[in-house]
Amino acid sequence: MTDVHTITVTFLFSFVLVFFVGLLGYTLGKIIPPRRKLARKYDRYESGNPPIGRARGLFTMQYYPYVIMFLVVEPISIFLIILSLAREYVIASGFYIFLTFLTLIPPLIYGLKEAERIELWLVREE
Repeated sequence: MTDVHTITVTFLFSFVLVFFVGLLGYTLGKIIPPRRKLARKYDRYESGNPPIGRARGLFTMQYYPYVIMFLVVEPISIFLIILSLAREYVIASGFYIFLTFLTLIPPLIYGLKEAERIELWLVREE
């Protein structure tokens, strides 16, 4: 095989392997945990211990979607810089970068959708 074919086979094998390992982890995460709704699940804990007295503050997850978007947009920009530097190999490297973009689009859409959820921005006083 030529070098391009070897690189292509290696990349596609890695892509398929990573995809199925992620899919396996997601599937096991949905199957294994218990589904019972217990009151203790929704109690506040302080460092793993039941709380004593009134809670000092709430930790809201309102910036979590923005962290996801940052972690997705950063590799895209880095790959675009690499692609602009590899002028002789634009066609060969462009295919791999396009596949990488395809894998990064779903987390980006998820982060954008989560950032629009207004309930993440509300602090509930109990």
